[in-house]
Amino acid sequence: MTPIEAFVDWLGDKVTEFTPTRGLWVESQDMVDARWLSIWQTPAGAPSGDAARVNIRVVLTGRRQAPEDMILVERTAQALGRDAIDNYRTACIANIRAMGLPQGPFYSTENRVYYELNFEILMRY
Repeated sequence: MTPIEAFVDWLGDKVTEFTPTRGLWVESQDMVDARWLSIWQTPAGAPSGDAARVNIRVVLTGRRQAPEDMILVERTAQALGRDAIDNYRTACIANIRAMGLPQGPFYSTENRVYYELNFEILMRY
C-alpha cells in the first residue's frame, strides 16, 4: 500500500460530501455542483531505519459560485485535523498528524471557497 492509499483509507467516510481526486480538480460544466477533496503527496525527509515520513496536502473546496459552502468546508477541514490527533494507526502507518491548523478561506477563480490542510504520515516498512 502506498502512503497516499493509506491516507485515503484513513479518510474513509469522513468526507462523504466531497468528490475525492488525486492532484488538483479539473473544472468542467458538469461539475459545477461538486465539492472537491484534492489530495497529493509532497516531499518529506529521507527515510530513517525502517520508517519514512510522508507529507500529504489536502485542499477542500465548496461548489462553484456557492459562498454559503464556507462553513461546511471549514468545519470539515477542522474535523480532519482533530481526527488526526486521535493517533490513527495501521500495520504500515505509525502516525498521522496535522501540520498546523487549516488555512483559509481562500477563493478560486471560479469562486469556489477552499481550505488547505497538510498532514505528516510516519510510515513503517
